[in-house]
Amino acid sequence: MNMKTKKIIILSFFLISSIVFPQNKLLKLDYKTLKKEFFDNTSNKAKQKIYAKAFLEKAKKENNRHEIIRGYYYHSLIYKGTQNDLAIKYLDTVIQNSINTNDDVFPNSAYCEKAAILETQFKYKEALENFLIAEQYALTNNRLEDYYNVRYFIGLSKSENLGEVQEAQKIFKEVFNYFKKNNPKSYVYEQVTFALADSYKALKVCDSATYYNKLGYKLSQKSMNLPMLYMFTLNEGANLVLKKKYSIALDSVTRAIPQIKKYQDTPNLMASYFYLGKIYEGLENRKKAIENFIKVDSIHTTNKIMYPELIDGYHYLIAHYKKTGDKEKQLEFLNKYISIDSVFQKNHNNMYKLLVKEYDIPTLVREKENLIQSLQNYNSIYLTVLVVFLLGIGGLVYNHYKTKEKYKARFKEIIQEHQKKQVERVIEKPNLEETIERIEKQESNLIPTTNAPNEVEKRILKNLKVFEFEKRFLKKGITLQSLSKELETNTVYFSKTINAYKEKKFSDYINDLRIDECVNQLQENTNFFKYTIEAIAQEFGFNNEDTFSNAFQKRVKLKPSYFINELKNTIDNQCINKN
Repeated sequence: MNMKTKKIIILSFFLISSIVFPQNKLLKLDYKTLKKEFFDNTSNKAKQKIYAKAFLEKAKKENNRHEIIRGYYYHSLIYKGTQNDLAIKYLDTVIQNSINTNDDVFPNSAYCEKAAILETQFKYKEALENFLIAEQYALTNNRLEDYYNVRYFIGLSKSENLGEVQEAQKIFKEVFNYFKKNNPKSYVYEQVTFALADSYKALKVCDSATYYNKLGYKLSQKSMNLPMLYMFTLNEGANLVLKKKYSIALDSVTRAIPQIKKYQDTPNLMASYFYLGKIYEGLENRKKAIENFIKVDSIHTTNKIMYPELIDGYHYLIAHYKKTGDKEKQLEFLNKYISIDSVFQKNHNNMYKLLVKEYDIPTLVREKENLIQSLQNYNSIYLTVLVVFLLGIGGLVYNHYKTKEKYKARFKEIIQEHQKKQVERVIEKPNLEETIERIEKQESNLIPTTNAPNEVEKRILKNLKVFEFEKRFLKKGITLQSLSKELETNTVYFSKTINAYKEKKFSDYINDLRIDECVNQLQENTNFFKYTIEAIAQEFGFNNEDTFSNAFQKRVKLKPSYFINELKNTIDNQCINKN
C-alpha cells in the first residue's frame, strides 16, 4: 500500500466522521484562531467538533489549564440542544477544572449554562440551584457585574418558570439600578429593561409597562440593537391589547413582524400572531382572528413549542367551531388544548394556574367525549364507502412505498457522492491558477469538435472553467447572449462549444451548475434549512420556485423539499454518531 493510498483511506475515515482538516496542522494554530474558527462555524457542528477537539488537545499537550477549561466548554456548546445530558457532563468537567482557579469566566458561566439546559428539561428547582451557586461564586470573588448578570437569570427563572412574577420584578429592579448606574451600555441593561416591562405587563400594570417599553426602545435605538428594538415594539403592542387600544396595538405588532421574520425568531413570531388574533378579536374581525390563531397552532405543530400566555387562542378556536357547527374542527382543537394543558400542568404548574383560572378542563373533557360520540354516529353512515375506498388506495400505498424506497436510495447516493468530492477537495485544495494550468495541459492537444477555430474553443473552455471556479453562475439573469459577451466570443461558437464539450444545452448547463452548488451548500450549511424553497431558489440564481424545483428534480432525481427534509432528519444524528 503506497503513501497516497494510505492518505486517501485516512481522509475517507475522517470524512465519514465529518468534514476534517489534518489534526496535526490544526494543533499548530494559536488558541485565538481555533476559537474564531469554532464560533465562525456555529451552523456546522461537524466542523465545530474538529476545532473544539484540536483546541482541547493543544491545551492538554501544553498543560494549559486555563485553555483546557475552555476546550471542555466548547464541547458542551456543540451538544447543547441536541444531547443535553452530554453537554451537562462537559459543563461538570468545566466546573471541576475551574474551581479555585480565579478564572475570569468560569465556573460561573458553566453553572449558568447548566442551569439553562436544566430549564429546557423542566428541572426548574435544579436550574435555580445552579444559578444560586453561580451567584455565590460571583459574590465571593467580588465580581459585581457577574453577580448582577446571574441575578438577572434568577429573576427570569422565577418569572418564566415558577410564576413568581412579583418576586422576580424586585430582582429585575436591583439589576436595572446597578446597570443604569455602573454600565448603561451593557446589553444586560436593555434586557433587564425588557424584563421589567414584561413583568409589569404580566401583572397588568399597563402604564408602568409602557414606561419601560419606551425606555427600552430608546436604549435599543441608541445601541442600534435591532432584535431588542422589535422586542420592545411587540411587547408594547401586547400591552396595548390589555389596554384595549386595538388599532394602535395593530400598528405596533405589524411593525415588529418583518424584523421578527428577518431574525427568524420563531417564539416571538408565534407571539405576534397570537396578539394579532387578540387584536382582531377586539376589533370583532372574526375571520382574521381565526386566521392568526391558526397560525399560532401551525407553529406549535411544526416546532413543538407553546407558552402559557398564548393558549387563549385555542379557547377562541374551540368556541368558534362550536358556534359554526364544525364538530371535527372543534374536536381537533379540543384535543390540542387538552394535550397542551396536560403538559403545562406538569411542567409549568405554578405559572399556569395564574393564567387559566377561567378554564374548566373537566367540562371540556366531557364536551370532547360528547363530540366523539356525535362524530361516531355521523361517520357510521359512511363506513362501507370508507372500506371500499381503503381497498382502492391499497395499490397506491404500495406504489408510494416503493417510490419512497427509491428516493431513499437516491438520497444516500447523493450523500456518498458529496463525501467523495470532499475527500478529493481536501487532498487537492485547488486554486484558480492551478485549475487554469491544468486545463491548458489537458487541452493542449484539443481536437476541434465544432466549426470554431481550435484556439477559440480552447479560450472558451478556459474561460468557462474560470466562470465555474468563481461561481459566477449564481448571478441571476444569465443568458447565452450575456455570457458570450462577457467571455468575449460570439453566441454561435459559444453555444456549439457548450453543446459539444458539456453535452447539454446552455440553459441546462447553467441550471446544473446552480443545482450542484445548491446540493453541496445544503449539506454543508444548515442555515439553509431555515429558508423557504422560494428563498433557496433566489439564493442560487433562479427567478422563481417552479423553475428551481423543475431543474432540481431533473438534475437530482428528487424533489428539493424531500431532499431538504431528509437532510434535516439525518444530518444532526450523523454528526453525533460520527463523533
